[in-house]
Amino acid sequence: MGWDWFSLALDDGRDLMIYLLRRADGGVDHRSATLVRADGKPRYLAPEDWSVRATATWKSPFAVRSIPRAGSSRSRASGCAWRSSQ
Repeated sequence: MGWDWFSLALDDGRDLMIYLLRRADGGVDHRSATLVRADGKPRYLAPEDWSVRATATWKSPFAVRSIPRAGSSRSRASGCAWRSSQ
């Protein structure tokens, strides 16, 4: 069980927050994405309008599973894409 969370400040003044709630087997129970315009108005993105994937992971010696430390996402609805390398 756990969650993956990404929060980004985009160059055009918008903010993007994405999270996934995971089961113990690694499957996703719930996912959500919100794009906040520069004026503060949120836009909730439908699950079918965006995707996210881990591009690198890290595993603590105390953890049961690896956790994402970098990722990428694409959203058709918002017209934005990102890739993190750290």
